[in-house]
Amino acid sequence: DAGQWAGYSANFPSSELGAVSLADAETVFEAEAASLRAVLTEALPDGETARVSAIGLSKRIVVGLTELAREGRVKLVAASSPSGTLASPDGLDLNALSAALDAHPRDWLAGIDETSGPAWGALSTPCDVLLVGNTAGVSHDFQDRILARTVIGVADGAVTPRALAQLQRRGV
Repeated sequence: DAGQWAGYSANFPSSELGAVSLADAETVFEAEAASLRAVLTEALPDGETARVSAIGLSKRIVVGLTELAREGRVKLVAASSPSGTLASPDGLDLNALSAALDAHPRDWLAGIDETSGPAWGALSTPCDVLLVGNTAGVSHDFQDRILARTVIGVADGAVTPRALAQLQRRGV
């Protein structure tokens, strides 16, 4: 799946890409999901189910959240795609999101037949943790819409330095 390699190709010279097997990609993917679970665990409030929102939802984020959701530690209350936002105060179905991402990797919302809000909607959803899964997902122009207590960049450059400074001044 060529789309699977899009995030990894920048890390390898083009001459070496042919030598990377699918098993290596799966190992990298699992390591990234485990790393996300570890970071989330550190950010979660003790003794309560954390409300999580995600912009730039990816399979890595869904896999990282699934185990924590099974343990009752998190619920994904909003997720944004390029075409909109799906939100539910009771939590979104991670299995349905995973299937939608498999069917429509560029815009998973195309595979969900539900009403959605604007593409930046996950930013303005009140939550404990906001996951930003796409590069330059949060710039200073949008940082004032964030209602999360913690923001975690899941991709390099997910939060611009200027937005990070402004968020830190606000106590995020």
